Amino acid sequence: MFQTAIVKLTSFCNLDCDYCYMFNLTDKTYLEMPKQMKSDIACTIVDKVIEYLNSEGKSEFHFCLHGGEPTLWPEESFATLLGKIYDYNLAGYSLSVSIQTNLYSLPCNNILNLLRSNNIKLGVSLDGPQHYHDRHRFTRNRQGTYSKIITNLRRLEKQGYSDLFGGFLCVANPDIPPQEFWNWAKKLPITNLDILWPIQFNQANPPWINDSKHEYSISPSYGVWFAEIFELWWNEDEPLFFVRLFDNLVKIFLAGNKISHVDSLVNDQLNMFVVNVDGSIEYPDYLRAAEGGSISTGLSICSDCISDFSQDSVFSRLFNLNSCLPNECHACPFQEVCGGGFLPGRSMPGGIISDMKSVMCHDQYYFFEHVFDLINKRINMACP
Repeated sequence: MFQTAIVKLTSFCNLDCDYCYMFNLTDKTYLEMPKQMKSDIACTIVDKVIEYLNSEGKSEFHFCLHGGEPTLWPEESFATLLGKIYDYNLAGYSLSVSIQTNLYSLPCNNILNLLRSNNIKLGVSLDGPQHYHDRHRFTRNRQGTYSKIITNLRRLEKQGYSDLFGGFLCVANPDIPPQEFWNWAKKLPITNLDILWPIQFNQANPPWINDSKHEYSISPSYGVWFAEIFELWWNEDEPLFFVRLFDNLVKIFLAGNKISHVDSLVNDQLNMFVVNVDGSIEYPDYLRAAEGGSISTGLSICSDCISDFSQDSVFSRLFNLNSCLPNECHACPFQEVCGGGFLPGRSMPGGIISDMKSVMCHDQYYFFEHVFDLINKRINMACP
């Protein structure tokens, strides 16, 4: 069943990041959207989720508030939406909320207090040391954003709001030397990091150039980068420094834990849907980068029931990814960890999830092999 809704509160942003799949890749859906979601549509989402949970005999669901930049949504709209969620939680449901923000603009204290009173955490996008971050995450006049984000973090800490920080979201960048990245990460005010595989690579846009696939397979840039950072994290052996991808991978290796995993591991199902600003239902953003309009379903939260979404052919496939393993993957020693690969790498123009393995296969295989070798060496040292 569905467990998460990504809710697009705004169709505009105060930044102009060059890799942004919402505004700067092929999909231009945002041009057709209102600037911000009406609060009655946001409340309808919650009501429809409750209706869905009741039909499934469940009580837990997660809302990820997204955009655009979600903190630019009006204060009164936040109060209305969070008030409705609060009332349902008082009635016995377990509805959780998170917000992903660039933190370039500080939310007002009223919004911050609303978030705190509803136990909502902020995930802050920060892409490595300043020089590398500012190369990709900038304003519309190409001014870097790192300094202002750090200033805002410190300001919120000084005002007593550090408990609102859930962690940092960082897009992988092999241009950053792994040791430099790790030194930077250790100095972050919150030792909770989520490093993301790239979303822009798909069957029509692989990470290698022209006919260089063989050369790339020998030394896949993202796989090598992730492997070297994992080794630094592994050797540091600091239990309080949480890297979500690494932590989940170790759990899978040691305990076969498939319940707690990130969406770039296991890939047995993807049980989320997106609600855009006008209430239209979309497929996960992973499919947005392959082609413009590829995330459209023709459904709406205002007129359709969530129970009906699973009848859609793409959602049905996302629910059952474990039965759609590419033929090439059946003999792979990492098939249960990888599950055919990070979903964007399997996507094709038109919103199609192909039966071919991910174009990130070389990267992920290299990464998994290196990680499992390190873990096995540690186990063998402990158990001679």
